[in-house]
This record gives sequence, structure tokens and C-alpha cells, in this order.
Amino acid sequence: MKTEKIHILVVDDDQDIRNLLDHALKKRGLEVSLADDAYQALELLEQETPDLILLDVMMPGMDGYEFIAKIKSNVHWSAIPVIFITALRDKQSLLKGFKLGAVDFIVKPIQISEAVARINTHVELKRAKGQLQVFLTETKVELEETNSALTVLLKKSERDRAELEANLSKNIQTLLQPLLLQLKSTELNLEQAQIVEMAETSLEEVMSPFSQNLGQFQGLTSAEIDLVKYIKMGKSSKEIAGILGKSPRTIEVHRKSIRNKLGIANQKINLTSFLNRLGQR
Repeated sequence: MKTEKIHILVVDDDQDIRNLLDHALKKRGLEVSLADDAYQALELLEQETPDLILLDVMMPGMDGYEFIAKIKSNVHWSAIPVIFITALRDKQSLLKGFKLGAVDFIVKPIQISEAVARINTHVELKRAKGQLQVFLTETKVELEETNSALTVLLKKSERDRAELEANLSKNIQTLLQPLLLQLKSTELNLEQAQIVEMAETSLEEVMSPFSQNLGQFQGLTSAEIDLVKYIKMGKSSKEIAGILGKSPRTIEVHRKSIRNKLGIANQKINLTSFLNRLGQR
């Protein structure tokens, strides 16, 4: 696998320093662009983005401080590491450079081995940050996709559970309980009566969890309680009407009655959301 060459932009008004860095860096396999002032450097940046900039602090016209402030305010160039080349050694000058975004300083007279070591360090840091950012972005996307998929699955699971509960409750109320009542009204021998009693007990055990969940809806009729289950599933009045074999108008009447009994008749509250929140208390 071919490794891309490190590209360095040298910005210095001193031709001797430009020539020194150009020769020394190219000799070590680095690609070099040269600019004798900040304005020429900006033109070169428009053409290609280097891996690192070696920047002289004291230059005529736009100095190094102005130049770094300009590139750090540009979204396309702000991530380029900048190492100042300076003869200044006072603390204030160094602090000013760091505050503006410089990552390091090379003090004149330049020691090439030291300069190359600093360049390599900061280029590797820049590339590592780039790789980390890519990894974090990809991980974020994967986590968001996983979270979305889990949310869909959980919602489907809850809808399936609620629908199963509603169907089971409806079947017990409309089929089994009437049948047991009919059987109890007939003449039964002892064994048959015991069987019916066992069946009733079993049905009560099956319905018990549902009754506990619906206990907060005291005051609602059995038809309204049955309707609540479908409303919590987010079904429309038309859909519920089809399931229960009633007219949509009848379902709307029940909806209004439920809102009245829950004390939200004149409030702009979504009934489905309210019932689901109520069920979580």
C-alpha cells in the first residue's frame, strides 16, 4: 500500500530559510510548497490543502499572527496544524501564537532534525484525529441506526402485545363468559358444576393482569374499557369500528365519553398519548 507524501507549506519572507527548509524536507521525502508572504500562501491554499504549515511570525504586510487568524476562521483550513518559525523568544509572543491556534514553535536558527521531528509529530496527530473523527462519525451513525431499529421493534412488540391482550379479553368477554353464564343457568350435576366453577376461576386468573392494568379506568363501561385498548394501539375510530362491528359515529361517542370521565374533555390532549402515559404510572 502506497503511503501519501506529507505536504508542507513553508511561508517565510527570508529566501535563505525557504531554500534551507525546501532542500532539507524534500531530502527526507516530504513534499514542499513555498510562499514568500502571507498573500501568496493564501493563493496556494486555494489550490491545495497541505498537511502542515511552517509559518514565519514576522513578515511585511500580513504577519504570521494575522495569517493564522485568517486560516483558523476558515472551515476548510482550520484543521491544518501551524508551526511558527520565529526568532522571538519572549513568553507573550509565544502565548499569543498558541492562543491564535499554533500547535508548536521552531526557534531560529533552525535545527533541521528538530524541525522534522516536530513536523512528523504534528502531522501524525492530525491524521490520528482525522481517523478518530471518521470512526466516531461512523459509530454514531451505526448507533443511531441500531437505536431506530430497536425502537421500531419495541413499538411493534408493544402493539402486538396490546392487540393480543385486547383480542384475548374480547374473546373471553364475548364468547367464554356468556357461555359459562348460560351453562350455570342450566341444571348441572355436581361434577359439571365443579367443572364450570374451575373454568370461571381459570378465566379470572387469566383476566386478572388485564383487570389490574385497567383498574385506573374505574368508571368506564366495559365497552369503553374494551375501546381503550384499541385507542392505546393508535387505531383510528374507523379501524376500531371495523374491529368491533360498530359505526364510526358510535366509536366517536365512546371516545367523548372516555375523555369526559378522564377529565380531559375540553383539553387539547391526544387521547392515545394520554392513555399510554396513564398506563405507565
